[in-house]
Amino acid sequence: MIQSEDQIGSNVPSEYKHELLVSATMSGNVTSLTSLHNIPLQTGIWGSGVAIKTRGTACISPFDGTVEKLDIASQRWILKSKEGLRLCIQIGPTSSSLLGERLSIHKRVNDKIQQGDIICNIDPVFLQKKLGHCYCVMTILNKKGVNAIVCEKENTKVTVENTVIRIYL
Repeated sequence: MIQSEDQIGSNVPSEYKHELLVSATMSGNVTSLTSLHNIPLQTGIWGSGVAIKTRGTACISPFDGTVEKLDIASQRWILKSKEGLRLCIQIGPTSSSLLGERLSIHKRVNDKIQQGDIICNIDPVFLQKKLGHCYCVMTILNKKGVNAIVCEKENTKVTVENTVIRIYL
C-alpha cells in the first residue's frame, strides 16, 4: 500500500455512501510518497496519496471540478471536485527552485475543469536534468467524511485513463 495511515488501505469498506474515483494525472509508474526525498510528503504533511514517475508532457485533470489554488513557482495546483474533495497536484516535489521554468499553464485559479482537461504541459527531460527525477505527486488534502482511501499499488504502470485513488465516503 502507498502509505501507512489509518484511512489508507487495500480493502473496500463494507459500507459506504459514495465512491469517488481519482484518475492518474500523468502516465507513468506509481511510487510511494515515502520513497521520495521530501520530508513533508514522506510524513504525510501534504496528505495521503501517490506519486507518478513520468516521462509524459501533459498533466491532466483527474476529475470534474474547479482550480482552487495555483502556485506557479512550486508547480502546484489545488483542485476541488464537485463532491468537495481537495486534491493537490505537484509536478516535481522539489521544483520550487525552477520557478515554473518550462511550465506551460492551461488552467488557472477559478477555472472549471472536466476530467481529462490539460492542466499544464511540462518538459520531462528538463525536469529530469535539473532535478534528477520527474514526479507528479497527487495528495488528498481533506479527509472529513472519508471512510477509506484505496491507492494503486507501487510499481504499477498507469495511463491518464486509469484510476489511481478510490475514495469511499
